[in-house]
Amino acid sequence: MTAVNRQIGGPFLRLGLLIAGFYLIYQPNFWSSSYVPLIVTLGITGGCVLLLSPKDLSIAINRLHIFVIGVMLSVIYFAFRAKLAGTDPRVFQNVVIILNVLALVLWLEVLRKYFNVTSETVLTWML
Repeated sequence: MTAVNRQIGGPFLRLGLLIAGFYLIYQPNFWSSSYVPLIVTLGITGGCVLLLSPKDLSIAINRLHIFVIGVMLSVIYFAFRAKLAGTDPRVFQNVVIILNVLALVLWLEVLRKYFNVTSETVLTWML
């Protein structure tokens, strides 16, 4: 069954994943609207969620729970400090960091599951 799963999508899935990975890693800003990159990242995250089994998805998210807790604590801290100083807390910008990291981790899980990609291969591709 795993041999069949690894062939799903073929070269089109691989090309789509490489383009999605480029976008997630380098975050090019092609649009003037500030919400379009967030929508694209949400779309990539949704696509990765659909490609992963519930077990793979829970393992990937479980690896991030300490990171998410740390970022949320820092978001609360910096928002509190900004409110005391009378400036904009920019909570939304800080929460987007969690979405970007989650999308990148799920993308790496999809590469690992369907194409047997190792971390060394991904780092070589990014360089």
